[in-house]
Amino acid sequence: MKDSVGGVIVTYNPSQDFLHRLAIVCKQVDSCVVIDNFSRNWFRNSLGDLKTTRNLQVIRNTSNEGIATALNQGIEVLFRQGFRWVVTFDQDSHPDSGMVHTLVASISSPTDKQKVFAVVPDVIEESFPQHATKFLKSHPHFPFLFERVPCSAGTRDDCTLAITSGMMINLRTHERIGPFREEFFIDYVDTEYCLRAKSMGFVLRVCGDAKLYHNLGRKREFALGPVKVRPTFHDPVRRYYISRNRIFMLNNFGCRFPHWLAYDLCASSYSLFRVLLFEDKKLSKLFHSVLGSIHGIRGRTGPLRT
Repeated sequence: MKDSVGGVIVTYNPSQDFLHRLAIVCKQVDSCVVIDNFSRNWFRNSLGDLKTTRNLQVIRNTSNEGIATALNQGIEVLFRQGFRWVVTFDQDSHPDSGMVHTLVASISSPTDKQKVFAVVPDVIEESFPQHATKFLKSHPHFPFLFERVPCSAGTRDDCTLAITSGMMINLRTHERIGPFREEFFIDYVDTEYCLRAKSMGFVLRVCGDAKLYHNLGRKREFALGPVKVRPTFHDPVRRYYISRNRIFMLNNFGCRFPHWLAYDLCASSYSLFRVLLFEDKKLSKLFHSVLGSIHGIRGRTGPLRT
């Protein structure tokens, strides 16, 4: 099983094209685990058929356990089977041809296996492929300032965080870093994991030659004069988790990563601006954002009880 690569996909009411994405993933990994968070749409009746697919394992939770718990479940299954690398995927993303092989090839030495906690691809948004994804890093001269840099080719080890979809996790370092934070449920799960790993001295590697096709929210593009604005249209409950978990992140990582703090404050302000100008359900989203902030200050975690 040396350097074999497993895959974990978390599902929750996926769209009809998910099976196509799943087939692409299964071709690139040695074993794939689907963790379903109690889907209730068409996918619910398809889970039994999936269990007969070669190199595919299916685990169906009896409730929506959240993204972090599901990721930890899948990683634990593959770790017990002897895997040392696991690539995690969202249900709305899929790898380009050869992505996993390219990620593996970027780990070229025993030293890499000790210091690199994860390797991530360049991310292409399917709705806006012309816009290059930029990765966060600190300013080389002013650590309290941030930069956002593209990585469409080659590798770089100076980036701060990445999304979990397409992330190839080194299970050797994962044992020391610890699992994804399950009480977050969703949102900031990837950011918290990356900052926790970075604070322990591990390195995040970006491999620009590997490509992942991804969809974030229900993005639409609007023109604000010469500027193009692309709000995510997250639902009000997502706004709750974003606001709540942000409080924890600011309290625990703001001082250790001042460039991330500056970036997150700018990003959250810009997100609020987009909600107010372009998105629907404004009052509900503002209410859930305020409620999330209050619960964050009070230290409340876990799923939102409605």
